[in-house]
Amino acid sequence: MKLLLVNQYFEPDIAASGQIAADICRSLAKDFGIEVHVVTGEPSYTEKEIAAPAFEERDGVFIHRIPMGKSRGRMSLSTRARGYLRFLKHAKRLAKRIANEHGIDTVMTMTNPPFVAAIGSDLKKRGLRFVFAVHDIHPDVLIATGWSKLPKPILHLWNEWSKRLLRNTDEVIVLGDAMKRTIVDDKGVDESKVHVIPLWGRPELPSVSVDEGMRAELGCGSKDKLILFAGNMGIMHPLDPILDAAKQLIDESVKFLFLGDGEKKPAMTQRVECERIPNVSFMPFQSEEKFVRILAAADACIVTLEPGLEKVAVPSRSFTFMSAGKPIIAIMSERSFVAKAVHESGCGWVIRDPNEIVDAIRETTREEMKSMGMLARRVYDFRYRKDKVIRQYADLLLRNGYAAVSSCSDSDVAADVA
Repeated sequence: MKLLLVNQYFEPDIAASGQIAADICRSLAKDFGIEVHVVTGEPSYTEKEIAAPAFEERDGVFIHRIPMGKSRGRMSLSTRARGYLRFLKHAKRLAKRIANEHGIDTVMTMTNPPFVAAIGSDLKKRGLRFVFAVHDIHPDVLIATGWSKLPKPILHLWNEWSKRLLRNTDEVIVLGDAMKRTIVDDKGVDESKVHVIPLWGRPELPSVSVDEGMRAELGCGSKDKLILFAGNMGIMHPLDPILDAAKQLIDESVKFLFLGDGEKKPAMTQRVECERIPNVSFMPFQSEEKFVRILAAADACIVTLEPGLEKVAVPSRSFTFMSAGKPIIAIMSERSFVAKAVHESGCGWVIRDPNEIVDAIRETTREEMKSMGMLARRVYDFRYRKDKVIRQYADLLLRNGYAAVSSCSDSDVAADVA
């Protein structure tokens, strides 16, 4: 089998989609014998990305890069748009040439930039199988978060085009069940070709023992429960309920740490200062080594998602927390993919309001949280471990005339956890 993946970002670019794509392609080439070619851009997620050659073979993957010129970084919408257009223009020609020269039979696109699936759709017309890995549903995610300033007629046209591209696929991959319902019910895609394949923990960690040294650095005593939020503090994440809960727990042995950044952070820090909430602290993003130590010091981890957004997104940081053996406090709709996993396995709590956060933390000892964390790790090992997730990609890609690779089903997972 010969696969062509098209995505604007790819290793060594720091963009998450590029790192995910690299992990998938590396394993498909090494572990499943698939010849993998990648059409991507020069590293350009930030203005200071390191240089990479126009062509290289890396870990058995053949990488073809498009020069991005001055279209680097995401500091302005205009810069980002120029980068999108530059990549799409050159990637279409390059993908067609590689498909012809190397006898590619399957093309897979991701969602960077949002219109890249058009390249897969064009190659499908030329006889290639088209697999669309949807990690962001456009323009739905922009509309749901209120981020887009585009006129309604433009958004309508974009949505109609998105429907057309999705319907023209052979297979669609989404991250969760609610996203699948959006693709099937709202976009009109045949349910039989929409497949749920989750992400793995990034970073994927071994179950970590408590880091007492880091707890001391963070000012936590032996009886203190440390509750961690780590990631983007953006418009997709309800965070005020956490501060509401923290205020109710000021006089108890509970500390909350927000690790990361985002547009909500200034308002959060201001509220903590104005309302004098002493058991809440903030830290910027840390190196992976220090992040792992902080995670090892935590007793439980919070993951949030605004109600309704479960239809277009999955908070993937949950899987890193589970890999580390930490229980999850999920502040999101019960219909979300992560909430269902937490509820069904018992490896945390699905929360609706601040009082429930308070009750969960107050009524659970540190030892009980540790036991729940061990269960989270068991669930992660069985369902979300990187090698198992990528095996599902291989299973899907190798269908229809290729030797299939076995993968676990949800019923297998439920039986194992039970």
